[in-house]
Amino acid sequence: MLRGVLLVGLVSLALAGGAQARAVPLGFLGVTADGPLTAGTPRPAEFALMQRHGVELLRIGIEWNVVEPAPASPPADDATYGRFAAEAVRRYGPGGAFWREHPELKPRPIRMWQVWNEPNQAVYGWSDQPFAPGYVALLRAARAAIKGVDPHAQIVLAGLVGPSSGHDLNTIYAAHGRGLFDMADLHPFAIKPEGVLRIVPRPATP
Repeated sequence: MLRGVLLVGLVSLALAGGAQARAVPLGFLGVTADGPLTAGTPRPAEFALMQRHGVELLRIGIEWNVVEPAPASPPADDATYGRFAAEAVRRYGPGGAFWREHPELKPRPIRMWQVWNEPNQAVYGWSDQPFAPGYVALLRAARAAIKGVDPHAQIVLAGLVGPSSGHDLNTIYAAHGRGLFDMADLHPFAIKPEGVLRIVPRPATP
């Protein structure tokens, strides 16, 4: 779980290869990278190992408490958040400053940006509940800012956690969030696989 996440970049690790039939879409298997993978000494061998074993998508979070040390959730100003998101795209997106500063690296620009994490729970995600109206306002600001830098970027809805995730997705639609994101994200944590299967179908209702 990424706690207090401000913005998440999804980096493609997929290897180029010939066309072949797939049972799942490209990027289906991914991992969240945090802790020792992204802090301190770089660990390129770990990323190479993931790539060799089929990991195609890497989720890296920019944590809120790193960007804004004061305990504040959600952001006090949506426009400021939007400007931060735009700067992240300018640095790590297509033609970004990071790639220009590191010509020794093969560019892997981030094209998918996830806005926040688990706003449907108050402890780590979004202190102001019910969350949907405020989150949709933030999502709208972030989408406009990100698309203003990279019109072809994809916006990922914040991960929704728990058995109420289907209902919570519908509250986002009710708050006029439809059309502000390109894909949704569920965190169907359960002790047994059948618990996951009970949670995942619930957001099917538009």
